[in-house]
Amino acid sequence: MYIDGIEWTADHGLFGAFHPPGYERALLIAGARGAKDRNEQTMNINLFGINGPGHYVIRNGNPAGSVAQLTNYSPERFISGSMMGYDLIVEVSVAQTNPAHLEATFSGSLTGNDDVIMQISDGRFSYRE
Repeated sequence: MYIDGIEWTADHGLFGAFHPPGYERALLIAGARGAKDRNEQTMNINLFGINGPGHYVIRNGNPAGSVAQLTNYSPERFISGSMMGYDLIVEVSVAQTNPAHLEATFSGSLTGNDDVIMQISDGRFSYRE
């Protein structure tokens, strides 16, 4: 994905699940970047109340509880999205369990704890178990 035009790519911790145990009608995607320490950057999008591939718009206060979050983008911006604010369009093209296979694209915005709105573009996620 690109954050305000700057490329951000997960380099470890890729995870994807569709209808994982304990989460009926859910799709979870995540990835991490950087050293595995307190500065590790993590990105996740959790869609709830979905049955499969489709077009999903998630914003603050959505009734299904879907959420997007990026942590530790910088020392000053340690959380973006989640309770700070998010507005994303997520296109899920593949959502399969056993074995897990997920494909999604996403774009929109995340608001940081410093009130800066970050533009997310060309987000792509691909995961196979």
